[in-house]
Amino acid sequence: MAWPEISIGDFPPRRDDEPSSLRQDIIDELSDHFACALNRELLKNPDEQTAKQRVLNQFGDPVKIARQLWLDAMKEKIMSQRIMTGISVVAAVCCIAVVGFAWSMMKQSERVNLKLLEHLNQKQTVLAGAPAERMNAISFQLVEQGDDEKAVVGFSGELTKAGDKTDSFSISTVVDDFGELDFGQLPWGRYHLKLSAPWNETCFNREFTTIPGRDYSQTIVCPASAPEDVPVRFHVNWPNKLMPDDWVVLCDFRYPLQGKELVPFTLKSKRSIQNHFWVYDHNLQRAPKGVYLISSDNRASSCPLSSQEDYKNINLEDLKLSSEITMNEGEYHLSVFYLVHKDSLKKLSELNSPQPFGILAFTPEQNPRVRIYPRVRRGTGFSSFVNLFEELKIESPSQKHLKSLYGYAVTDLHGIQLPVPLNFTAAKELPNVWEINIPKMEWTRSDLEAMSN
Repeated sequence: MAWPEISIGDFPPRRDDEPSSLRQDIIDELSDHFACALNRELLKNPDEQTAKQRVLNQFGDPVKIARQLWLDAMKEKIMSQRIMTGISVVAAVCCIAVVGFAWSMMKQSERVNLKLLEHLNQKQTVLAGAPAERMNAISFQLVEQGDDEKAVVGFSGELTKAGDKTDSFSISTVVDDFGELDFGQLPWGRYHLKLSAPWNETCFNREFTTIPGRDYSQTIVCPASAPEDVPVRFHVNWPNKLMPDDWVVLCDFRYPLQGKELVPFTLKSKRSIQNHFWVYDHNLQRAPKGVYLISSDNRASSCPLSSQEDYKNINLEDLKLSSEITMNEGEYHLSVFYLVHKDSLKKLSELNSPQPFGILAFTPEQNPRVRIYPRVRRGTGFSSFVNLFEELKIESPSQKHLKSLYGYAVTDLHGIQLPVPLNFTAAKELPNVWEINIPKMEWTRSDLEAMSN
C-alpha cells in the first residue's frame, strides 16, 4: 500500500453539500506532499523507516492533517448551515412572539385600538410632510408685451440649478394653454432661467434664488411676436479731404463665432423687455443679411456675399441702391466698417485675407492718444482698404521713427480703430436714421507724433 496510508473512511461522515471529489483530492494532494518529503529524506538517509519517521515528525499524523483539510474546505458551508439554523430558530421564536402579541392585541379594548390607529396616522402625516418642507414649487406666468392679460403660447423654458457637479441639474418644460411654465417641486437654491420663443428668440441669465419652505412664482413679460421689419436710413459724415463721390462705406453688422476661425459669421440683434435682453438669431430664420454698402449720397444696398458668407468682388453699377433698407427691430452692434474706394470694389474679396493691416487706434476720450499697430481684419473701426497716407496726401512718419516709437516698422496705415464700438437701435417709434462719423484724417506727421507721445 502506498505511504502514507490514508483512506476515504478516515474522514468525518459525508455531508450532502460536500463536493464528490473533495476527499479524494485531499488524499492525492497530501500523499504527493508526503512522498516528496520522503524522497528528500531518503537522499539524506537511505534507511526508509528513519526517513518516514522524520517526515512524520515534520508534518504530523497524515490522517489528522487530511481531516483538518477537509474541515477547512467545509468550514464555510458548515458555518452557513449553522447560521441558517440559528436564524430559523430565531425566526420561529419571533413568529411565535408575533402571534402571541397579535393575540393579545386582539383582546384589548376598542378604545385602545382607535387611539393607536390615530397615533399611527398622525406619525405618517408628519413623515409625509417633512420632505415637502425642503422643496419649493417653482412656476412662471408668461404674458405678452402690451397685454398683461394675454398668455403666450409656444414658449419653452429651461431651469438650471447652480451648484457643484453633484448638486446642479437642468429641467425643461413648455407653457401650458394658460401661459404657465410649471417646473414642479424643486430643492431650494439659486437658479438660472432661459426662455425661448417659438421664433428662436431667447432670453438668458434670468437669475433668482428660492428659500426653504416658500414657493416661488413670477410673471414675465415676453415679446408678442418675432421682431418686425422697419425702415432704416444711413447718414455718413465725410471728412473734408475726401471726395465722397469716389468712396463707399461698407458696414458689417455680423461678428465671427468664438474660436480661431473667422467663419462662420452670425447676425444677431437684441431688444430689452422688462430690463432683460431677448436675443434674436437671424441666421436661424433665413439667409443672413447684415452687410451693407452706403454711397456718398447716403443710399444703401445689401452687399452680395459668397456662399461661405465672405466678401466677393462686385461692381457698384450692379447694385440697386435705395434711400432706406429694411431691418428687423432690435439693437445692433456695428462690428466693423470699411471706407472703400469704388474702384476697389472689384477686388473686395481681398478683405477676406487674414493679412494684418496697419491700424491707427484711438484710446478712449479721457486719454486722447493714438497707437499704430498691426491688426487682423474684422476689428472694431474702419479701414480704407488702401494706404491712408498715400490717399490723403499725408506725410508718412519714417520707418526709423515708427520703429523707435512702437518697436517695429509699419510701412502703411490702412485703417482707424474707434475708441468705442457703434451701436444702433431699430424700432417702430424711432426715426431710425443711423449716423456714421468718419474720423478726422487731416493729420500731418507732427500731429501723429504729438498724439503718440
